[in-house]
Amino acid sequence: MPPNTPRASIIGPASGPEAPFPLRMRGAVEKGFGRGSKELGIPTANLPVTSAPWISTADSGVYFGRCGGGAGEQEGGGVEGVSYGDVDWV
Repeated sequence: MPPNTPRASIIGPASGPEAPFPLRMRGAVEKGFGRGSKELGIPTANLPVTSAPWISTADSGVYFGRCGGGAGEQEGGGVEGVSYGDVDWV
Protein backbone atom coordinates (compact mmCIF):
# COMPACT_ATOMS: atom_id res chain seq x y z
CA MET A 1 0.00 0.00 0.00
CA PRO A 2 1.49 3.37 -0.98
CA PRO A 3 2.25 5.61 2.04
CA ASN A 4 -0.32 8.27 1.03
CA THR A 5 -3.20 5.82 0.62
CA PRO A 6 -5.90 6.28 3.30
CA ARG A 7 -6.46 3.30 5.58
CA ALA A 8 -9.75 2.13 6.99
CA SER A 9 -10.14 3.04 10.66
CA ILE A 10 -12.00 -0.20 11.36
CA ILE A 11 -11.31 -3.51 9.67
CA GLY A 12 -13.85 -6.31 9.80
CA PRO A 13 -17.52 -6.45 10.75
CA ALA A 14 -19.03 -4.36 13.55
CA SER A 15 -20.29 -7.61 15.10
CA GLY A 16 -16.75 -8.53 16.12
CA PRO A 17 -13.92 -10.81 15.03
CA GLU A 18 -14.53 -13.63 12.59
CA ALA A 19 -13.10 -17.15 12.81
CA PRO A 20 -10.41 -18.13 13.58
CA PHE A 21 -10.28 -15.18 15.99
CA PRO A 22 -10.04 -14.74 18.91
CA LEU A 23 -6.92 -16.84 19.35
CA ARG A 24 -6.30 -17.77 22.99
CA MET A 25 -3.32 -18.86 25.01
CA ARG A 26 -2.46 -19.21 28.68
CA GLY A 27 0.77 -19.92 30.52
CA ALA A 28 3.43 -18.71 32.89
CA VAL A 29 5.62 -15.86 31.64
CA GLU A 30 9.03 -17.14 30.52
CA LYS A 31 12.35 -15.32 30.27
CA GLY A 32 13.04 -14.18 26.73
CA PHE A 33 16.11 -12.91 24.89
CA GLY A 34 15.46 -9.23 25.62
CA ARG A 35 14.79 -8.37 21.97
CA GLY A 36 11.14 -7.37 22.35
CA SER A 37 11.70 -4.60 24.87
CA LYS A 38 14.77 -3.28 23.05
CA GLU A 39 13.22 -3.29 19.58
CA LEU A 40 9.75 -2.08 20.58
CA GLY A 41 10.84 0.23 23.38
CA ILE A 42 8.23 -1.20 25.77
CA PRO A 43 8.17 -4.20 28.14
CA THR A 44 7.01 -7.54 26.75
CA ALA A 45 6.06 -10.89 28.30
CA ASN A 46 6.85 -14.25 26.69
CA LEU A 47 4.34 -17.08 26.96
CA PRO A 48 5.17 -20.69 26.06
CA VAL A 49 4.16 -21.57 22.51
CA THR A 50 2.95 -24.95 23.79
CA SER A 51 -0.01 -23.05 25.29
CA ALA A 52 -1.16 -22.06 21.80
CA PRO A 53 -2.00 -25.01 19.54
CA TRP A 54 -2.82 -22.53 16.74
CA ILE A 55 0.72 -21.09 16.67
CA SER A 56 2.01 -23.51 14.02
CA THR A 57 -0.57 -22.26 11.50
CA ALA A 58 -0.64 -18.55 12.46
CA ASP A 59 0.60 -16.05 9.91
CA SER A 60 3.69 -14.13 10.95
CA GLY A 61 2.68 -10.63 12.00
CA VAL A 62 1.50 -8.42 14.83
CA TYR A 63 -1.81 -9.13 16.51
CA PHE A 64 -3.81 -7.09 19.02
CA GLY A 65 -4.50 -8.96 22.21
CA ARG A 66 -5.25 -8.55 25.86
CA CYS A 67 -3.75 -10.25 28.82
CA GLY A 68 -4.57 -10.66 32.48
CA GLY A 69 -2.58 -11.39 35.59
CA GLY A 70 -3.27 -13.46 38.66
CA ALA A 71 -6.25 -13.15 41.01
CA GLY A 72 -7.37 -9.57 41.47
CA GLU A 73 -5.40 -8.21 38.51
CA GLN A 74 -7.01 -6.04 35.85
CA GLU A 75 -7.03 -7.12 32.23
CA GLY A 76 -5.41 -4.76 29.79
CA GLY A 77 -4.94 -4.30 26.07
CA GLY A 78 -1.77 -5.33 24.35
CA VAL A 79 -0.14 -6.45 21.17
CA GLU A 80 1.00 -9.93 20.39
CA GLY A 81 3.89 -10.42 18.00
CA VAL A 82 4.02 -13.80 16.30
CA SER A 83 7.21 -14.67 14.49
CA TYR A 84 7.89 -18.35 13.83
CA GLY A 85 8.19 -19.69 17.34
CA ASP A 86 8.03 -16.76 19.75
CA VAL A 87 4.97 -15.12 21.24
CA ASP A 88 5.21 -11.87 23.16
CA TRP A 89 2.33 -10.22 24.96
CA VAL A 90 2.73 -6.53 25.61
